[in-house]
Amino acid sequence: MLIQYPYVYISGALSDLNPERRVELRTFYEKIGRLCDETGFAAHIPTFMNDSDRSGHYESVDDYVRKHICGARLLIAYVGEPSLGVGVGIEIAHHANVPVWLLAEKAKFDEKRISQLARGNPACRKGVVITFTDTAHAEMQLHLELRKLRNQSTSQHSPFMRCVEERK
Repeated sequence: MLIQYPYVYISGALSDLNPERRVELRTFYEKIGRLCDETGFAAHIPTFMNDSDRSGHYESVDDYVRKHICGARLLIAYVGEPSLGVGVGIEIAHHANVPVWLLAEKAKFDEKRISQLARGNPACRKGVVITFTDTAHAEMQLHLELRKLRNQSTSQHSPFMRCVEERK
């Protein structure tokens, strides 16, 4: 049986951060997930699973991430903290023709502290760049952009809808 679900893959750094920053970013990613849910997109935040799974099953994490990015309608990448995983995810999205929205603090963009490689990736050039001054500002902008995307995706035959085989 086929099911349709436009989900948004949320990617962001958690590795090698101090405990306070980790909590702050986890909360931010959860807020992004709620915004996705509120606008009709399932939110997929694999960072939480991968972050808590330090068991050494790296191949399965890689397979999981690749599969889910390739099936996503959109990848939202928080690039305000350096992260190899986010960079790899952006490149996977590029090869899967999944658009990427970059998200980071305005000051970091203005100071050119965001990876030029990420900013120049073709998947990012097709997407949206959201710069913000605080998380409330980020949430407001994301909400508006997600609503625009949802309005583009309302047709049953829309290319933005993904059909995926339901697994039993």
